[in-house]
Amino acid sequence: MEGKTTRWALALQEFDFLISYCPGKANKADPISRMQELEDKEAYQKCTIATVQPALTEHELRTAQLNDPILGKVIGALQKEMQPLRRQLNEWKKAPLLRYAQLSDSLSLCNGVLHRSVHLEPDETIRKVPIIPESLKIRWLQLLHDSPAGAHLGAEKTLDKLRTLVYWVQMARDVSE
Repeated sequence: MEGKTTRWALALQEFDFLISYCPGKANKADPISRMQELEDKEAYQKCTIATVQPALTEHELRTAQLNDPILGKVIGALQKEMQPLRRQLNEWKKAPLLRYAQLSDSLSLCNGVLHRSVHLEPDETIRKVPIIPESLKIRWLQLLHDSPAGAHLGAEKTLDKLRTLVYWVQMARDVSE
C-alpha cells in the first residue's frame, strides 16, 4: 500500500471492526442520515432577470446608415451604379472608405439597408449581416457586453457574437478597447 491508502490503514488500526459485503437489494439505507436539514440552511429563491431591449427597426438602421458620412457614400455608390466599387478604389484611398471598396463584392442593399455577406464557418452558408454606422456602435457593444443579457462575456466571446449579427470596420479593435 502507498500514500493515501497507507494513511487510512494507519488511522483505522485503532478500531476493532469487521467489514462484510451486503448486496444493494439487501442493504437498507438509513433514511435519517440522508435527510436534508432544511432548518439549518437558508432557503434561496431563484433570481431571474428579464430584460427588454429596445428594438432597432429597419427604418432606424437605414436612417442611421444614410446619415453616417462614410456609409452614406457607400450606399450612394451602390445605388447609382449597382456595380462593384473597386473602380472607385483610387478615389477612396482613406480608410474606412478604402476598406468598403475592398469589400465591395460582399456588399449589398436589402430594403435600403447596407449589408455584408459573411461566411463565419467553413461549412456554413453565407449570411448577410447589417453594417452598423458609427452612431450605433456603442449601443451594440453595450447590448452584447454590458447588459444583463450580454453577461460580460469578455472580448473574444463578445466579438464572436457580434460577428454573427452585425459588421463594422475595425470591430475587433473597438471590442478590445
